[in-house]
Amino acid sequence: MDIFNNKIESNQSFRGINYNFDADSSPKAWEHYNKVYTKEHWNGINCYNVNNPSFFEYIRNGYYVNEPLSYYNSLFALPKELVESTDLNGNKYYQACLKLRGETDFNFNQYKYPVFKKILFTAYIDKKIDKDKLEENFKNLDYCNNMHHNLLNFSLIQSSGNMQGYKSKGVLLSRNKYEYLDRLDSFVFLLDAYYKLDEKARKTAEIIKNAGEYNNANLENYLNSFSCIFDYCKKIYFIDNKDFINKLIKNGEKPINNADDVHRYIEFAKEYWDIKKKIFEEIYSKNQ
Repeated sequence: MDIFNNKIESNQSFRGINYNFDADSSPKAWEHYNKVYTKEHWNGINCYNVNNPSFFEYIRNGYYVNEPLSYYNSLFALPKELVESTDLNGNKYYQACLKLRGETDFNFNQYKYPVFKKILFTAYIDKKIDKDKLEENFKNLDYCNNMHHNLLNFSLIQSSGNMQGYKSKGVLLSRNKYEYLDRLDSFVFLLDAYYKLDEKARKTAEIIKNAGEYNNANLENYLNSFSCIFDYCKKIYFIDNKDFINKLIKNGEKPINNADDVHRYIEFAKEYWDIKKKIFEEIYSKNQ
């Protein structure tokens, strides 16, 4: 389908007005999420207004408004039972709550792409790879860069508790130093480590501490609504292949240091998109 071959642009119309959006949380992305995240696929989605996303901008004192106040705006699926609070001047505010937003899975944006390219070129200069291998990897890296803002590379993530920030940090390289490559495989590895903890240990896990004191209980409840990493990957990423998930976990534990690491990471991304494309094409064909 052509829809999976096209880049999702940032400038889009929402309710008759044009805005700049984070592509993964834009109106076109939410049209896609509404098609694929059905209650039959994931019953938990039924708690959120996926078919009616809203802006959710922080103002002050723990309150948020449904207004586009950023240069790059994001839309969120808010809980169906959410009640707006109203102050004395008549403006409607939200309090902090669980909310879903879109997230880019494998990050090959303008900041990550040069990191990978430099690793590859350094390997070529050091004669670790030849020119043909360099050009092949460059070609595949360009493909991944073009796929960065593609529906196949978008998934939902829980925004309350800053899961996207935790994913961005990735693996710990040394004391208080993280990789910051925003890798899906590393995120799956970290989530798997969380799901292997007992109930008591989960409360002090890094992902929960990263959420902050006002959101940690909400995030813990959300994560615990999935039984394990395989359940999470099936419902959020549409990946029901345990062998592939286990390969993601194994690879996600290791930092990307050399050309072989970059090549392997690229191949994981391509395989992931191929798996999702088959699933989404089947879902879309049923909805036509």
